[in-house]
Amino acid sequence: MASHSSELTTRFRFETPALWFARARLSAEELELAGWQGVRRYRRKIHRADIVHVDVLPPNGLVLWLQDGQTIRLSVPEPQNWERALRLTK
Repeated sequence: MASHSSELTTRFRFETPALWFARARLSAEELELAGWQGVRRYRRKIHRADIVHVDVLPPNGLVLWLQDGQTIRLSVPEPQNWERALRLTK
């Protein structure tokens, strides 16, 4: 995992949609999930204020609970670091 000042970046996986070259980037304002679905680019930006709760499911699970009721389940290396970084702004 790379860390640049207050930014985290890493590869990630989730079931739907299945992505190639998926990367997660956490900045002060948002979490961006990006990758490729075949020849189409996938990009989703989630404002940090919209994340109301974060859980870690060992060994690499990270669950984000959003204000609108959605749940996003990611697999990331070192999920505890992501949980800590996301909770710092809460």
